[in-house]
Amino acid sequence: MITRFLLALTVAFFVTSSQARGSELDRVFDLYYADRYEEAFPPMLSLAQSGVAEAQGAIARMFLNGWGTSKDERAAFYWASRGAESKESESEAVLGYIHWAGAAGFKQDYAKSLYWYERAVSRGGNLGALRSLALLHLELTNPDKAEALTERLVSKKDFSTVFFLASSLEQLASQTSGEEADEYLNKSLKWAQVGASNDDPESIRFLGDIFFWG
Repeated sequence: MITRFLLALTVAFFVTSSQARGSELDRVFDLYYADRYEEAFPPMLSLAQSGVAEAQGAIARMFLNGWGTSKDERAAFYWASRGAESKESESEAVLGYIHWAGAAGFKQDYAKSLYWYERAVSRGGNLGALRSLALLHLELTNPDKAEALTERLVSKKDFSTVFFLASSLEQLASQTSGEEADEYLNKSLKWAQVGASNDDPESIRFLGDIFFWG
């Protein structure tokens, strides 16, 4: 009887604690997504220290960007590494950026950056990681992969990488000749039109420049 009572009490305690933590996490992330970083930072750090993976990813981003605290790339790396142990996508995206930019005392490493961004994207739902991975492939001159990722973004009504893709394809057209150049230019026009038709100002300007200059 006592054993059952203690077991029930223990279960009730953990359920209540989990509910309280979930409520606090929601409250803190409401502040975070409202850009109220100075208010969000102390409780987010507390949650990260208690082992909440989502908070570890968010606090890594806050240290990386200097949101609500002083910018500290090494702290960003520490917390991102902690969160990545739990396969948390924002943590993995922060690690992707650190290796891409050569931040936190590391040398630039495209292979590691691709590895972490691809892991973050594989979790689903992290549009920021998807954008970054598309842009990274453009920097590495992998237009086919960048196009495939941009198509995924456009399907989610996110047109943030369309202009960069169109611009990169136009540059590739200018660096090649014949049918290859024509193919790149046609793809560039296609993506610029996609962006322009969805009121992306950079795509509209880019498309106007192409038609003006021929």
